Amino acid sequence: MLFIIFYNELKAHEHWISKNFITAVGYACFEIGSTLIAGKDMSRLEPTAISAIFLSLAVFTSTLHAQDFKDVEGDRLIGRQTFPIAFPNLARTSMLVALPLWSIFLSRVWGMNTLCTLAFTGYAAMVGFRFMTCKTSQAARMSCKMYSLWFSVANLLPAYWRYFHEAQAYSF
Repeated sequence: MLFIIFYNELKAHEHWISKNFITAVGYACFEIGSTLIAGKDMSRLEPTAISAIFLSLAVFTSTLHAQDFKDVEGDRLIGRQTFPIAFPNLARTSMLVALPLWSIFLSRVWGMNTLCTLAFTGYAAMVGFRFMTCKTSQAARMSCKMYSLWFSVANLLPAYWRYFHEAQAYSF
């Protein structure tokens, strides 16, 4: 409730740092709840789940501005200072750099094989390149959808690890 008041009533949504941080914390809270429900023990998070949530929080905080490109004009009209408005070139470049770097890092953390790592990182590079080169609001909407797909796959990687690595520890 405190974050909702901070975000809406105290206008934290108007600056990109507080907006991204609060949005990421809210997303992490959602992940904690859903992970507890889906986990083996609803009273505590397993170490793998804790790692997955912290990594997701870090990825989301550092790439969340992908969603801000599609509404730069509307955000400008209401006086919101998003990262793409405050630092347009840096925001675009950060997508080109961050998505492939996060992809490589997450692939290593979650033990992805080489082919899956190449596909995931290649897709991330393509999405990052779109943010750099496709600058219309319509193109930004498509880039945001592609980012959402990338982020969804990134959030599935702990399941990949569990299926391909943890399950092997229990095989007979």
